[in-house]
Amino acid sequence: MRIWEYIKDKAGILIGYLLFIAVMLIAFRAMRTPGELTVIFLVLTVLLLVTVILTDYIKRRHFYNSLYAHMEQLDQKYLVMDTLEEPGFYEGKLVYEALYEINKSMTEHVKEYRQSVDDFKENAFQYFSESQSVSSFSVEEKEAVNRLRSEKYIREEWICNR
Repeated sequence: MRIWEYIKDKAGILIGYLLFIAVMLIAFRAMRTPGELTVIFLVLTVLLLVTVILTDYIKRRHFYNSLYAHMEQLDQKYLVMDTLEEPGFYEGKLVYEALYEINKSMTEHVKEYRQSVDDFKENAFQYFSESQSVSSFSVEEKEAVNRLRSEKYIREEWICNR
């Protein structure tokens, strides 16, 4: 996360804050406030703005840099949730929860896929253990097996990601 990108993202807030300072300076001048008080106000408001912006930036930077660093280290990027700590800011919590839900969905999908593979293996084992051979399949059964083979099991994710 880069500071300039973050500042660009917060441009609306910064412009609003600077307009507030300008209005306050005009009001101080109209009320003939002593120059020392105006300078103190200006310094304190700018310090407050810089402190708030830097604190928020540091929290966000820590989370996002940690996320990208962990992703760089992992071969299987979907495991990144196991390496992250829940962040302390709202937007980060939303990202964390979204990643959690994505990971949960992926886990359920893999579980269903494995179950279908196990069911297929069990059915095939039962069929062949009853002393039947491939030649005893009907034409329709052979076509169904070949269709299932080509649609589901001869795929890159099936072959490469066992």
